[in-house]
Amino acid sequence: MKNKIIFAFIIICLIHFAEHIFQLSQLYLLGWERPDCLGLLGVYFPELMRSQWLHFLYAVIMEIGLYVFLSLFGLTALMLQTLHLGEHTILLATVPNPWCIGEIWFPRIELHFFYNLVVLIPMMVIFSKRKNLLSRY
Repeated sequence: MKNKIIFAFIIICLIHFAEHIFQLSQLYLLGWERPDCLGLLGVYFPELMRSQWLHFLYAVIMEIGLYVFLSLFGLTALMLQTLHLGEHTILLATVPNPWCIGEIWFPRIELHFFYNLVVLIPMMVIFSKRKNLLSRY
């Protein structure tokens, strides 16, 4: 059962990361305006994607998943995700004009791509290096 949960967690993380790649593609390849770069889901559900609740809940799920599987993915991924969750907490608290601390230095699309990349990389490296990883669970 835990094998399936871990696998589902990783798939959700990869799908979410793909959404950030879609956002960057919409911005840099298609030349869309930043407010319109909402990823693939945002094409069909723009208000859902503009809702800070969706992003906040995803960040909470990631935090819980990385905590539950701390021995699997390590402290680095959890600490980085905690920063990401903090940013989404601020975004949610500042609706209707959300902003986050990192936006002082970087645009939000690139910033959140980076956050997700640095959380995902340690997870994938650890996952790929352990041949019998899922058999432990």
